[in-house]
Amino acid sequence: EIHEKDTQYCEAIRNERNQRKSVEAELESFRLSMEDALRRRNEIEKENVALKDKVQRQEKYIGRLQDRDKQNRRQSKAPRPSYMAGVEKEPPRGGSKISSGLKQQYHPSFGSEENTRPNLLDESSHTDEVTSLLR
Repeated sequence: EIHEKDTQYCEAIRNERNQRKSVEAELESFRLSMEDALRRRNEIEKENVALKDKVQRQEKYIGRLQDRDKQNRRQSKAPRPSYMAGVEKEPPRGGSKISSGLKQQYHPSFGSEENTRPNLLDESSHTDEVTSLLR
């Protein structure tokens, strides 16, 4: 009888140990999955912070570009003082007399008729006229 009770007691202890081991294994599995989820969450938060910072810097940059564009538009639309009424806004970029003269004489937008005048640079007889205009 004592031997039976001892056997039952030992079997109950084995069962409890097996249950404890399975519960501890399950707990360890949950702990590892929680650590993994926490690690992924931290990575996502870091990425989120980096993206928010990037968006904020881009918004500031775009704002600066828009402000600069507004200032440029205001300056170009600003009324000109009366002493500058007849003066051109920008000097001609060509810089030479011949380039501005040719644009006025031969550019299609200055006349509705088709350009029938000869090209001065193609004819060698007009080189003296061209060089005199360049001086």
